[in-house]
Amino acid sequence: MDEPACFARRRVEPGETAAEAAVREVLEETGLRVSFGELPWVREYLPERHSGNPYHRTQLQQLQLYFKAQLESEAALPATAPDRTQSAVVRHPLATLSEPALVPLGLQTPLTALGAGQAADAPVSLGDLL
Repeated sequence: MDEPACFARRRVEPGETAAEAAVREVLEETGLRVSFGELPWVREYLPERHSGNPYHRTQLQQLQLYFKAQLESEAALPATAPDRTQSAVVRHPLATLSEPALVPLGLQTPLTALGAGQAADAPVSLGDLL
């Protein structure tokens, strides 16, 4: 199995908005400063539908929010709290998102469409992508 690529993630802390949490998590896990805008996609993860899938190991139901982000600076700081399974920080242009195994797998299609200039009405529920 190839090593999957995934987005910075964890949780929203008490008193923080989802967008503030996303800014904090990206900085902690990657050392990159980003700003967030529109929330185009929402995904509900239902663990019982992913039994045996090597890309999905958590048994917790999740509501995942995918924001559009803009890199504020090319200069990265050291990651202060990398994810425990994180092995690298990699940036992929939207045009090459079919190359890595991006988790969730079904997110490649809407991201590639976004890169081609096709925007969906936001926010759109992606349901429970595999």
